[in-house]
Amino acid sequence: MKNLFIFGAGGHACSVANIAISLNYKIIAFIDDNSLHSTLLDIPVISQKEFLSRYKNEYFFIASGDNFVREKLVIKYKKILKNVKFP
Repeated sequence: MKNLFIFGAGGHACSVANIAISLNYKIIAFIDDNSLHSTLLDIPVISQKEFLSRYKNEYFFIASGDNFVREKLVIKYKKILKNVKFP
C-alpha cells in the first residue's frame, strides 16, 4: 500500500480519494489552505505549509477540477519538491 496526499478538499478530491482507495492507496491527508473542514471522508485536511514542512518523498495528486489550475500546480510542485511522485 502506497501513501498518497491529495491537493484539494472539494468534490473532485472526494472522487479521487475513492478511486485511490480502490487502487490500494492509503490517503494520508488532503492539502487545502481554504478548507472549512478539518477532515474529509474521515481523513485529515492539512495546510500546504504543513505538507511542505513534513513530507518530501510522497505520492501526491492534484485534485483540482480545473485543468489549467492543475497544470500550474504540477509545474509549481515539480520545482519545489524534486522527489515528488505523481501516481
